[in-house]
Amino acid sequence: MILRCISCITNVIFLLVTMSVSAFAGSGSFSSTYEMSGGLGSRQFEVGDGADVTVKITPSTGISGSDISITLYRRGWGNIEEGYAKVSSTSGGTVTFKDVPADDDYYVYLYCGTGRTIDGGIKVSWTK
Repeated sequence: MILRCISCITNVIFLLVTMSVSAFAGSGSFSSTYEMSGGLGSRQFEVGDGADVTVKITPSTGISGSDISITLYRRGWGNIEEGYAKVSSTSGGTVTFKDVPADDDYYVYLYCGTGRTIDGGIKVSWTK
């Protein structure tokens, strides 16, 4: 009985270690919408060391002459800025942050400081 319990515990520990290692591997993506008159943060996502993170902005409503700032942050000891780019709030665009430096949780922060509401779609993807 004790040997069976030890075997079960060993299998569970192996599965947990395997799952946590594979969570950082490979690639992933998510899509969402944004509506903002200032700044807005995405959900967190796990990225492996050396991955490329791509952000695609597809505006529905923008403001001529205004940009959307896209900042990639890493969660660690606080929020660590790992990349920064801008796209037009009317035409959008795609930016890629290459070779992120650590296995960690990341999020994207969008900002348009006009005080007027803009909206559209966002897709975040990452590949290792």
